[in-house]
Amino acid sequence: MPKIRTSIFFDRRPDLFVNAVKWLKTVKKYAYDRLMPNATNAERLAYYPMATAQATEFWRASRFYAGIQQFCGLGYSKPGQSGATSDVLSPDLTVPVIRPGVKQWFTSAFAPLGIIIEQYGDTIRLEWGESKPISVSLINDLNEDIVDLPVTLAVYGDDGDVLYSETKQYSVREAGSANQSDVNRDVFHLRLTSPGLENGDSLRLVASYERGGVTVTSVRTLVMSSSSKSGFFAATDEALITGDSAKTVSVGTLLENYQEKEQQCVITLAIYDADGRLAVIDSKILNLEIHESERLTNAIAGIVLQKGYTASVYIWDNGYVPLAAAQGLPLSQREETIYSAANAEFGGGVRLTTNTASPSGYELGYIDQASSFFQWKNVIGGKPGDKYLLKLYYATNNNPGSYKVLVNGENAGSVSFNKTGGWSNYSGIAELELVLTLNSDNTNVIRFERVASEANVAQISLAAITEY
Repeated sequence: MPKIRTSIFFDRRPDLFVNAVKWLKTVKKYAYDRLMPNATNAERLAYYPMATAQATEFWRASRFYAGIQQFCGLGYSKPGQSGATSDVLSPDLTVPVIRPGVKQWFTSAFAPLGIIIEQYGDTIRLEWGESKPISVSLINDLNEDIVDLPVTLAVYGDDGDVLYSETKQYSVREAGSANQSDVNRDVFHLRLTSPGLENGDSLRLVASYERGGVTVTSVRTLVMSSSSKSGFFAATDEALITGDSAKTVSVGTLLENYQEKEQQCVITLAIYDADGRLAVIDSKILNLEIHESERLTNAIAGIVLQKGYTASVYIWDNGYVPLAAAQGLPLSQREETIYSAANAEFGGGVRLTTNTASPSGYELGYIDQASSFFQWKNVIGGKPGDKYLLKLYYATNNNPGSYKVLVNGENAGSVSFNKTGGWSNYSGIAELELVLTLNSDNTNVIRFERVASEANVAQISLAAITEY
């Protein structure tokens, strides 16, 4: 019989269960006092099943355990003590009835075919017009393969109106399949431009599928944000390998603290082999001052990497309440080359000036005409079919816009940009992943042409991607 373990544990163990998951996040008195100060009993009862469902999703998504267990339906509450385990059933036990909120949230959280929005803070913040990547996972604990199941991510307003909706087809192997193929993760690029949305508006973000007449959901609260941000935000976007012999895995994480108090975080980086076994793990504690934003890397050196290795990042507050997580990140090695604005060719009214706020010390500006363009020649070459990541470093005080990208005269797509808050605020990085055939003799040309709006440009970088 599988053993039961209640502590935090990162290795994938098919012989272990997580027991009493509700104690991990919601029941202890410190959590209620910190997360819901002065809340009424009714408010706590509404929060409890939602938070427990979210914690269940967090532990399911890792696939480290054989199962997650809600250990009882009838427990006890002792006056004056912090433990409380009797929140599942309604008070009148003459005819035991599960509380409606518990039934609603737990049905989806414990569904054999689980769906999970992999954002675990109490709220997700989104700026108007911002494109935010949202990872949605399908976890298969059924003894059958799932093929081309429609999964929808949608945003609903207070009146139930659909403000955003996108559907992707998911296929996932049966439970226990090799290389974690019983999990399928895909990324939706959420962007809201609906008129009438204001700072602080609270919306419902819902990932769902329907199968056999039953709809299963994962739900988060989405809060519209502006320059007057609040709360705490954590996001992880990439896992990079640097160095040649003793390789270092660096996972970039953006942390933003908009609270009126210092935020302490625990950041854990774990590397797994192709079978999901833990290869190495490391944690660090970070203190973010009030209104501080920091981009950091949590690095582990000296790993002998093999095909199929992945990285996972977990961000917790100092009470080990999950704030964010990114799991199953593919590892890639990038040899990046930077091209300064000072070395670009340009036309259509574009000007080159110096700017000490620019990463390169130079910037291309006045990209405001239909004929405006800028380009770099003598760009690095590569092998046919190689993958590259192109980055554009920009600053703009304008509304969202884009530049068309041409490589050796062929259309390669476009890069989009959003307002950074100033023409010298170079916090913007626009990315485009390319699969290209470049000339091997470094005679390649990357050209950008204005499509809509404009942004000053400091530099671009091009990195060849070696995937593991």
